[in-house]
Amino acid sequence: MPLWLDDQDEQPALGMTLVPGTAVLDVTESAALPATRLPRSVAGMELTLAEELLLLALHDEKGSTGFTQTHPGMAGALLVDLGRLGALRPEGKELAAVTGSGPEHPVLARAHAVISTSPKLRSAKSWVGRLPGELKPLTGTVAAPLVEGGVLTEQRSKFLGLFPSTRFPERDPGPERLLRSRLSAVLLGDREPAEREALLLGLLVPLDLVCGLVRRTSAARRGGGRRRSPRVASRVPRCRTPYARSKRR
Repeated sequence: MPLWLDDQDEQPALGMTLVPGTAVLDVTESAALPATRLPRSVAGMELTLAEELLLLALHDEKGSTGFTQTHPGMAGALLVDLGRLGALRPEGKELAAVTGSGPEHPVLARAHAVISTSPKLRSAKSWVGRLPGELKPLTGTVAAPLVEGGVLTEQRSKFLGLFPSTRFPERDPGPERLLRSRLSAVLLGDREPAEREALLLGLLVPLDLVCGLVRRTSAARRGGGRRRSPRVASRVPRCRTPYARSKRR
């Protein structure tokens, strides 16, 4: 039985996305989730989908995400990676942590621990809403390995001298540039997407972060990239994207 983000029949099997109709990873069978290693960036770091999403969402100099609501996207990305690593399994419409399969990555390990110690099973939709609070502050939690690896810097201040604020300006542009180059090539039709790229694009589309990946190309090619992005995930096994019914929040 597939997992669903809500009770609507048209919602694709649980992947971990944010709104009805966006691309998801189908985790209907635990056998379909072979253990896999996370890809390495040019700096030799192992990047998670949540880290890649955050790098694309952050303003390079300001170190903030502006008005983009990235928490649901990052929470969904953590669930996707846990599923791909074989650390989660579906039980009906809920998710269960697989014991003895704790990930090495510290943020994924924390997310796995939260799910494994939950007093009850919850759906993916529920975890997308709960993980940001359990891993609070989620942006700082996801950014921490990137800061440690020298990709981002951490700058703390107080707004109006009262409210603490943390920004993460970019220190090493290499990993993001490589990521943008790969995704841009996929969107513009220069090559076919790898599974991870399709999953990441499925998470980026509802956050309106796709257009920026092709903003430096001609208008005609940009339009092609926007039209292509909703179809990318459907070309990769176990990914589906019925974007015609997607809802914007």
